[in-house]
Amino acid sequence: MIEGSLISRLTSHFSRVTEPPLPTYDEIGNGSTRVTGEVDKGHGRRENILVVDSDEQLVASLDELSKDLRYMAERSKNYRDPRDPYHTLGVIFTYVKKKIPNNKDYSRAMAQKFKDKNIFLSQFFGHGVCRHQVLLAAYYLDALKQSKFITGRYEIVKAMIMHKGKPRRHTWLEYHMDDGRIALIDFSRDEFFFKGDERFAKVRHLYEPVGEYVS
Repeated sequence: MIEGSLISRLTSHFSRVTEPPLPTYDEIGNGSTRVTGEVDKGHGRRENILVVDSDEQLVASLDELSKDLRYMAERSKNYRDPRDPYHTLGVIFTYVKKKIPNNKDYSRAMAQKFKDKNIFLSQFFGHGVCRHQVLLAAYYLDALKQSKFITGRYEIVKAMIMHKGKPRRHTWLEYHMDDGRIALIDFSRDEFFFKGDERFAKVRHLYEPVGEYVS
């Protein structure tokens, strides 16, 4: 566990609210297929996360990812067919895990410090949990779909699932490809596979909702 004093030092850098609360942000929820320009609300329990282009660090990370993908597309046909984004999803999977590694202690501290306040998603670069990882991946996917680098669609899944015998909140992505395949992408559990394949058969029970999701 990270000591309270260290948590305080880590979060003190983000002591300001980055934008005022505005009623124009649509809310990101279970089943959302777009996050850019929207907010993932804390509902009295934690921070409101803004996924917006005015977040300069967020946009810079997208530029970095886009350059890497263009470089790969120039050298490998695996990245040239927008209808088969499997390899592109793999790059995003690795990139997001590096950008926001798991850190539950930091996430809890930020939730307490900024409860119901708006903060940029990039304030979780370096520390976060499944919620932040999924929002980052979805932001990248919004941009790649808009530029027609990939086709298909994603859905954000928020559910109460069983973990070590207890129900807990969890968030992951499901990407629906044009050929009907559905990729399940779970950053915090390090899972990336197609629903229906051998791996899914082994872990399917881990993704069965056991109750209504509580933000």
